Amino acid sequence: MQPLTGLIPKITINSKYRPLGTFKSRYLYLYGGRGSGKSFAVSLYLAQLTYQKGHKILFTRYTLATANKSIIPEFQEKLKIGGIESHFNITKTSIVNKKTGSEIIFAGIKTSSGNQTASLKSLQGITTWVYEEFEEHPDEQSFDSIDLSIRSKDKQNRIILVSNALHKESWQYKRFFENENDIEFIYTSYKDNIRNLNENFLQKAEREKEINLAKYNKNFLGLHYQDDENSLWKWDHIVKRNIDPNKLDRIVVAVDPAVTSGKNSDETGIIVCGKVGSEGYVLEDRSGIYTPNEWSQIIISLYNKWKADRVIGEVNQGGDMIEAILRTTNKTVSYKAVRASRGKTTRAEPILSLYEQGMIYHAGNFADLELQMTTWNPNKGRSPDRIDALVWGFTELLLQKSSGWVI
Repeated sequence: MQPLTGLIPKITINSKYRPLGTFKSRYLYLYGGRGSGKSFAVSLYLAQLTYQKGHKILFTRYTLATANKSIIPEFQEKLKIGGIESHFNITKTSIVNKKTGSEIIFAGIKTSSGNQTASLKSLQGITTWVYEEFEEHPDEQSFDSIDLSIRSKDKQNRIILVSNALHKESWQYKRFFENENDIEFIYTSYKDNIRNLNENFLQKAEREKEINLAKYNKNFLGLHYQDDENSLWKWDHIVKRNIDPNKLDRIVVAVDPAVTSGKNSDETGIIVCGKVGSEGYVLEDRSGIYTPNEWSQIIISLYNKWKADRVIGEVNQGGDMIEAILRTTNKTVSYKAVRASRGKTTRAEPILSLYEQGMIYHAGNFADLELQMTTWNPNKGRSPDRIDALVWGFTELLLQKSSGWVI
């Protein structure tokens, strides 16, 4: 095979990605931080691979509603940048090289219609499987069921895994970074791709480095991470389990508002929590640095999206302001103010106990929340905005309470 982008002269790829065109192992693992260009390099490599006859490439993400509204437009844009879009027939689920007939099939493993593992492993003739955002895959067994079906006799079998940083206790890290032998690695960070990044992104990276080094190392440098020995939560406490939202008894949107919204402000914690019986589920994390108008719009959209029962907001951190702002957007939203009379650690411990008892699950991959949970040292560091919102949500749903309670 020609060197990467040898057929696409308009594009110059960082030399670190050259092994994409030459690796001989079964697995190639690309990892690193945001803005490193991993997805771009892989897309162009796959396009180049289709210029050989007989290739059938499966391109997956774990969560995907419809390929024609997400992955395919992204991929098509990269073909356009490379000047080769006209070489392909593009449908709702695949991209086919007009000259060779080799194709790329796009699919989600978890879709709106359910888990697609069984149908994907039954696909015939797959020569290459690319799994983007691989850190989201919940378990090794279902991965193996597809992996072992990639066994084309006449072509090199390639499994290309693309992910951001991994927790060192995750099954992905233990298998591919500690135990797998038939594997090659490519590591990159945004520093390898600076010339293609805008100044705002670079400024954001530098700000994160100043205010939250653990988050910077994970998200921007893509460094694998582990629990802080002083953190309340450990990785083993976080268990992933999907849930049909229609089966939940209650859903709340919990908010821990930041006092300011400047570039160095704390984030506003916004977590959607649900319960069925005595079990709790984290459904969505939309925390971030927002103006009051921005976070109010996000809260209302989540309230409507999840058909939530109530918004929970902390009075100590602008709870009265939350209600006033929300009412300007939606006068009918159900809102409850809560007041903190004890320290963050004391408030968090009962929720931690529920995690330890296996009573709270994460219905998805919430990387920033989980990073904060496993690295927040109660004795130092910034206020844990996401954790605070999480604690308020599950205190409302799972702990004994009365109207207007104080904790």
